[in-house]
Parts: sequence; C-alpha cells; structure tokens
Amino acid sequence: MGLTLLLLATSLAAASSSQNCDQPGGDKWVLVNSSTGVTVVIDDDGMPELPPGTRSVSYGVKHGRHQGYDGTIVVAGPLSLSPSDEYYAYAKLMWHSLEIFADIVNHPTNKCVHEASDGSCTLHGLGGIRVNDTRMALYFEWAGDGSSKSQVTNATLQATRGACANFTIAGYASSLTSYTAQQSFYDNRVMIAPAAAATSVYTQEINGSVSNLSFGLAIPAEQYHRTALDLLRKTAVQEGHLDDLVLGFVQASIGFTTTMCTGAVEYAKELGLTVAAKVYTVAKVIYMYVSGRWLVYVCVLLCACK
Repeated sequence: MGLTLLLLATSLAAASSSQNCDQPGGDKWVLVNSSTGVTVVIDDDGMPELPPGTRSVSYGVKHGRHQGYDGTIVVAGPLSLSPSDEYYAYAKLMWHSLEIFADIVNHPTNKCVHEASDGSCTLHGLGGIRVNDTRMALYFEWAGDGSSKSQVTNATLQATRGACANFTIAGYASSLTSYTAQQSFYDNRVMIAPAAAATSVYTQEINGSVSNLSFGLAIPAEQYHRTALDLLRKTAVQEGHLDDLVLGFVQASIGFTTTMCTGAVEYAKELGLTVAAKVYTVAKVIYMYVSGRWLVYVCVLLCACK
C-alpha cells in the first residue's frame, strides 16, 4: 500500500521535474532546540553543516537522461544512518525496502513473476514511471539525522537541496518527522512520511496555517490497537468472560506512545470493555525478550479477570 502511494505521488510531479536545479529550495532554515523542541526560523538558502563523519546513502538512477529515460524523479530526506543512532534498526529496514522499490520501478524486464489464470503476466520491473509520453527514473538520497531533533532539519536540507529533490521523504519517528515537515514546508516541497503515525505531524500549524504539503503512509497512532481490541472482545464474548475481563495499559513517556494508548483506552470503552482507571507511565520504552529476541513495546495492553 505504501509503495503504491509513493509511486502515485512521484508520478504526479514527473512532468515538472528537472535536473537543472535552478531553484534548489527555499530561503528558510528551521533551527530546533534539542532540549525544548522549540523552533526558530531564520533566513538561509544554503546547506547547513552536519557533524564530521555523518553518513549519506543514495540509490537508484541519478542521471536518467543518460540511461534512456526522459528524466529522474528525485526523492530525498533525513534518515538515521549510523549504527549508533537510536532509530538505526528501523531506518535500515526503510531504506532497504525503498532500494527494492527503486529496482522494481527502474529496471525493465520481460520476466513473468506471476501468471494469472487468464494468461496475463505480472512483470518484475516497470522500466521507469510512465507519465503521459515520458518515462522517468527514480532516485533516492538520504543524509544522516543522528536520530536527533537538532540535526534532523539540517539533514533534511543537506539531502533535499543537495540532490535537487522533487520530494522530501521523512525518516523514522513522529518526533523527528514533525520538524522535517516544517523544513519541507518552507522549501515548498511535498513531504511523504512512511513512519510517522502521530496525527499532530500533519495537523500542526506552520507559519500560521496547517500545511497541505505533508502526507503520511502509516495509520494514525490512536488506531493501532483497534484490531487487537476487536479480537479480544470477540473472544471474550465467545468464551462467556466479557464481564470478567479488565484491561490495563502501561506506556512509555513519549508523545507517540501516549497518543497510541489514549486512543486504545477510548476505543476499549466504546466497545464496552472494562478499563483500569489509571494508565501507568514509565520513563523509557519497554523491552521484552520473546522467542529468542528483544522486542520494543511502547504501549502494552494487559488483560486480567475480576
């Protein structure tokens, strides 16, 4: 679903994309205080510095016109690229997934990977994004954000302005994407967010109004537990234990988590489930060792009987 939306979004701007980069971006730079999260917008049309050794990663067809395409759609943004970054594990999954996506989009092939009963064939490879009579290649570029509020807007500018990007692609976490959205707004770029579920990312006021340039691919955080709660209620009814069931929640003290748990509590009450009066909050994320590996939980649902 996410890849389909990304493909559609990039297709819309293909006709206007340009590799000349006559206007690499806006003239504003969003500075973020890492302690308070407060932002200050200053005039700056360049690219701010990043810490020494900050990684950058790119993938796809950069110079499409020299490889038989009519041009290249460039998608760039910040990402946690260093193994020491807090969100590195998630970011690694994101960029490798998009590398696979770029290969599917860019590489032409006649090989049939799935043949339907009517004889039609699904090809593994599109040979570019077709828009009207043009065929565009796809290229991604990322700059390391250090999983840091104070670095994420700098990395956004390094990646997007440096690559003459047509679109911004945000990295992992709503807490960082909120600032990427602001920087992308001031550069007048559409931002696609694959991993930001907090609705505040998309409803925040930027320069006096809600931005219409930010689009998310994740379901809203407050809806994360709905399927689990539906199944839990269904099972309790079938087993005759609905009146005996009591639900409790433990959450990590971060914005995304509190939104998730609040939505879960409200939905559980809508379903007629009994919920403990207090949601317990812990300072950090919750780790559990399950089936030979560590898993991270940010909102844990506990079930008990009266």
